[in-house]
Amino acid sequence: MYAALQRLRSGQRWLAADLAIRTLGCGLLGLCAAAVWWLYTAVQHAPSQPADLRDLAAAMLAVLCWAGGWVALAEGQKLFQLVEIPGRDGQIDPINKGISL
Repeated sequence: MYAALQRLRSGQRWLAADLAIRTLGCGLLGLCAAAVWWLYTAVQHAPSQPADLRDLAAAMLAVLCWAGGWVALAEGQKLFQLVEIPGRDGQIDPINKGISL
């Protein structure tokens, strides 16, 4: 498991991991669509009732699956790639609105 995570972080192209992460993104978007459909049908039925915990949980599930699904689908393997962050030597320049080293 640790070796696989190191390989993902290195930025080395790994087709199987990229496809798995993007497939997970598609699955999350499908789960989001199912939760939205359930919420839509719950709202459109004639006997209206106040929202309960199930409706709140379905809405929260839809939002989280939408956000996570799009990120996984768009980024794929690059989601786990390490990003270089300037150390303590980097200063924020308010005039140019950037980081100067």
